[in-house]
Amino acid sequence: DLNYFRKLKKRFSNTTMYAIGDICLDKKYRSLMLKECDGLIYSPCEIDLNQMKDRVKDRKDKLLSGVITSENQEIFTSKKQINLNKDNGTNIPRHEHFIKPGYRFPFARHIKFSTITATWGCPYSCSYCPDANIPPMVRTYDDILFELEYVSQLGIKELWFNDRSFGFPENNIKNLLNGMIENFDFSWSCYFAPQTYNHQLLELMSKAGCHTIVIGIESADLSSLKKYKRIVKNDRMDKLLSHANHLKINVCGDFIIGLEDENEDDIMRTIEYALNAQIDYASFNIAAPYPGTDIRKKAAKDGVKFNEMEGLDTLGRKGVLGNNKLDSDKIIELRSLAVRKFYFRPSYIYRRIKKTTSWEHFKIQFDEMKSLRIKML
Repeated sequence: DLNYFRKLKKRFSNTTMYAIGDICLDKKYRSLMLKECDGLIYSPCEIDLNQMKDRVKDRKDKLLSGVITSENQEIFTSKKQINLNKDNGTNIPRHEHFIKPGYRFPFARHIKFSTITATWGCPYSCSYCPDANIPPMVRTYDDILFELEYVSQLGIKELWFNDRSFGFPENNIKNLLNGMIENFDFSWSCYFAPQTYNHQLLELMSKAGCHTIVIGIESADLSSLKKYKRIVKNDRMDKLLSHANHLKINVCGDFIIGLEDENEDDIMRTIEYALNAQIDYASFNIAAPYPGTDIRKKAAKDGVKFNEMEGLDTLGRKGVLGNNKLDSDKIIELRSLAVRKFYFRPSYIYRRIKKTTSWEHFKIQFDEMKSLRIKML
């Protein structure tokens, strides 16, 4: 990413440039990147694009809303919810510029889609996730409906709600969903935390066009997640999965492989849980020391040296640390095993074919399976 940014900056040397990402949560990385760019966006819902564009012409020490600069490096001081005032669409993304053939989305039912954000940040405090450090910034439902009208006029039928946990705060989201039911006919998917689930909310989501939810299951042993400040009871998870299947909403379960103190048997139990659960997709992620997480803090305390161009990811390509019981190679091996066992079952392939809703949807699913197969070879 840094190499790419430097090449971009060299090519467009007179352009004001900002970056966004988890890098904002790490003091060392902030300092490094602020030498390269004009600022780091940590709160995109609060930015003023014109103010950012004109920063070079204005005083360089001028404070920018939602942006860290070399002169001002203050960031969130609490997890308190931030309510954003209605801006009448002045900060809506120009969606027409992102309708490109190269953009793909595995859960979409239509090739052409757009991304919408109702809430930035997360109300929950799971310490293995960087978003736990970002307070929820809430857009008003009428501002989102204004944006959806604009998206609808572009002929877009498919949406991805990019909230870390769709459904918060509940009253605002219910007003949004009722507005979508009344005015639009979108097909969409979202992240949905089991902690947020209630019967009425999921029913409204289904009526508003939600066809897929991505939920954090993480481990077969939910009680083991308490140490990471994530508390979900088994019966709540079971009710959510059962209700989603009743509504014919697809479920993608997110799982974490290689958390602290997990041994091979623990991981195999999680894989077996994924195989037997009522889910349509599974995302197996390796525990990674992302900025702002307890995993990173512990790794640093244990003497791990993070290079400035380490290239961390959760797919096992590089930057895997291992844990107290298993080395990095074994965790990568178990992650690959999980993907093969889940996706290459004849019963699973039959389920996916059966749940496709159109030729366009089938083509998207087929291309995703083909890509997954190539990656696993």
